[in-house]
Amino acid sequence: MFGGARRRTQGASMKRSIVSLAASAGLFALLGTAGPASAGLAAYVSGTGTDTGDCASQASPCRQISYALTQTDAFGTVHVLAGTYDFFTISSAGVNVIAEGTAVVLYGGGNSPEAAIAITSSAGAAVLLKGLTVNVVVGSAGSVLVNSNSRVIIEDCIIRYGTGGPGIDFQVAGASALPELTVKDTTIMLADASIAGPSGIRIRPSGSISVDALLDHVTIRTNTSGITIDGNATTGSNAVTIRNSVISGNSSYGVKANDNGGGPTNVLVEESTISNNASTGIVATGPNATIRLGNSTVTGNARGLAVASSGKIISQGGNVVRGNTVNGTFTSTEAQQ
Repeated sequence: MFGGARRRTQGASMKRSIVSLAASAGLFALLGTAGPASAGLAAYVSGTGTDTGDCASQASPCRQISYALTQTDAFGTVHVLAGTYDFFTISSAGVNVIAEGTAVVLYGGGNSPEAAIAITSSAGAAVLLKGLTVNVVVGSAGSVLVNSNSRVIIEDCIIRYGTGGPGIDFQVAGASALPELTVKDTTIMLADASIAGPSGIRIRPSGSISVDALLDHVTIRTNTSGITIDGNATTGSNAVTIRNSVISGNSSYGVKANDNGGGPTNVLVEESTISNNASTGIVATGPNATIRLGNSTVTGNARGLAVASSGKIISQGGNVVRGNTVNGTFTSTEAQQ
């Protein structure tokens, strides 16, 4: 009797083991269907690294960001440890390049397109650059160039650029998607304030594409010009918001919207200071160029506000336009709701 009970217990145990094994096999099959976890989701670079292997751990970093990008999946992250690095190009959407220490991208020429950081990815998930210091040491190049239909976030960076291109040059082209530029907590200035150079930020789409841009807590100082929004090359629209920012000490203008093209360029400046620019604080040129100003200060410029060719500068209230050699006037005022 006891032997029979023992056999029944052993049989039940074997059945449970078989079910457990089957379940495990099913789980492995499901995992196999999804594919193995990719080591390329994260890559590390260091000033003391070596460009071999997959850079998959902080203990075995690569040397250059450009090499690490070849080891990173489309939605992966390159973790940049302390060091000085060469130029690089991002061609995949969704890539993050994040500084974990004092990381300097030093550019002396050689990239194509000609920039310290070139972003050529198509529209899709946004590319993120965070915590980098970019130094351009040749006169013929810009710092960050976007020349495709891209979505880009630049956060907590310091950008010093030369005479050949803007600090951030958003030259998107095409017709299908809506490119986006977000710049936050970032400082942009000419590497050598004694020379003339282009804008700190230039937004210049082409074709029929429309652009949406947010510049928040951005400091643009000692450039030739501060921010240029140029809609002449696109029949699409530009919508740009400048918020909580300082555009100061530039040898030409602070903020300029220029649009004689087929679509409107609308710029909103809120809670910002545009000061001590040698030419003009705010400029709107062309019938499709409109700049709205709210709760902002325009002071210390040779001219505070200027319009040309039927451009418009509209007050949304709370502004201080004083202390300029010539203050200028708003074309109209919009009542606060």
